[in-house]
Amino acid sequence: MPAGEITFDTWASSQVIRAESTWYQTNVSEINASNLVNGTNTIAVEIHQYSPTSSDVSFDLQLTAVANAFILISPPNGAALFDPPTFEWTSGPYNAFLFYSIFSYGGYGYYPVYFWLSDTSFQMPANWWDLLAADERCYWAVIGVNRRTWDWEVSDVWLFKKAPGQCPQFDEGFPTGTIKIEDLDEASGLAASQKNPYVLWTHNDSGDSARVFAMNALGTHLGTYNLSGASNRDWEDIAIGPGPIDGVDYLYIGEIGDNSAVYPSIKVYRVPEPQADANQPAVNLTLTGVETITLQYPDGARDAETLMVDPVTKDIYIISKRDDHPRVYRAAYPQSTSQTITMEYKCELLWQYQTLRDWVTAGDISPNGLEVIVRSYDSASIWQRPTNGNLWDAFAQPECPVQLLTETETWGEAICFVNGGYMTTSEGKYSAINYFPRISD
Repeated sequence: MPAGEITFDTWASSQVIRAESTWYQTNVSEINASNLVNGTNTIAVEIHQYSPTSSDVSFDLQLTAVANAFILISPPNGAALFDPPTFEWTSGPYNAFLFYSIFSYGGYGYYPVYFWLSDTSFQMPANWWDLLAADERCYWAVIGVNRRTWDWEVSDVWLFKKAPGQCPQFDEGFPTGTIKIEDLDEASGLAASQKNPYVLWTHNDSGDSARVFAMNALGTHLGTYNLSGASNRDWEDIAIGPGPIDGVDYLYIGEIGDNSAVYPSIKVYRVPEPQADANQPAVNLTLTGVETITLQYPDGARDAETLMVDPVTKDIYIISKRDDHPRVYRAAYPQSTSQTITMEYKCELLWQYQTLRDWVTAGDISPNGLEVIVRSYDSASIWQRPTNGNLWDAFAQPECPVQLLTETETWGEAICFVNGGYMTTSEGKYSAINYFPRISD
């Protein structure tokens, strides 16, 4: 808004163009209680257009009120961990804390541990961690005490377990190039070809025609591939995986965006991956044989930006974007192309939505099906699939945080596995393509 007095007919001084990714966000940390009344309180939001012809505006509003709460923070309830945890909780109205836990030591049974603290965190010593039995549940809770009034409160009881194995390790990320495709300004998905070495597939977010782009790791434009019979209402992610014909790799493009959660169904387009060469001049081709898979959620419409295909089972997975905990849905193979499929809800991620930057924006499954990577705007993590386990079982395993180069990815909505490492990029013209090579398991 411009400086000076603002009235109801003041035009905005700048505009937000086209992208849901350019949200305005504000956090109010404290509201004077005298401004609130018993019963219903109304929050007024005033929106100003940039010009008489500027497009309509919509927005989400979330207000969370917590009155000096005493709650556990981490490790998340039910977490499986590779490393000794740091236990954290809020102080609430208390200034002394009795930490209480029941651990399974080396298979010799469960033992209680308790002691007083004045801090709201406690790092488990490494020698304690070494004694814990793998895959055994450990419980913990905190009693808060106010030493002036002797009021006290018992927290919830949470659990965690020590998992066998360790997180994969990756080197520092670095840019391999920048996207040099003039028509690509909102890269909202990324997939690495298995049949075409060094070829990447990507696409624009909503509002573009039904097309995907091929590029190499330098960002060089290799071609525009138009999907015959498809449309782009809100394409949000792309994946590569097996399909109806054994030995053929398919592109899966997810028309899964739904900012206002109003669409009764969503679509995934499937088409055999075309030939492409990492050094070819840019081509413009039309892909035929495009199949449409129509999906619906079992629990109502929702927004999503993450589409994945399991290379082991050929199942399609979608992870919701705006839920407090992202929800994982499956469309089992074979997927009908003539009837609407109701997906199965399988699990939640332990990620906790706090701000818009925490929304899940992309994900991928490794070519061997053993790892899953998921990102938000500011963070990313890998989960490992247990031996002979279902894909959703991975999310009950330890979460392995991995690096992003957020300084070059303000609105990062793309991630994929590449040659054992992973690659990312962001919406925006000429965005960087970043690569993180694997150095160990």
